[in-house]
Amino acid sequence: MFFFNLCEHKSAFAPEWSTGVRRTEYTDQDNWTPRGVIPPDGLAVTPDALVGPDVWLDPRLRLGFFLSDRLVTALKAAKLDKPLILHRCRVLLPN
Repeated sequence: MFFFNLCEHKSAFAPEWSTGVRRTEYTDQDNWTPRGVIPPDGLAVTPDALVGPDVWLDPRLRLGFFLSDRLVTALKAAKLDKPLILHRCRVLLPN
């Protein structure tokens, strides 16, 4: 048996550059949720997503978590990616 613990937090989600998400209306906080099918590269993240943990939650995006490219590559190589619904994210260029 395995347990997948999501406890790392990183603020890298960029909703203003993302498609397929909507602002959560029932709260005054800056929370976003997926809206239907998210297109490839529909979610945008800042370059901060490229450093730090390989699995994290972003406090602004509800109902999802992020995986680094290196972890997704390893999961695909081990054929462990099929149970996951993966969406490729677009990394924004730094200003």
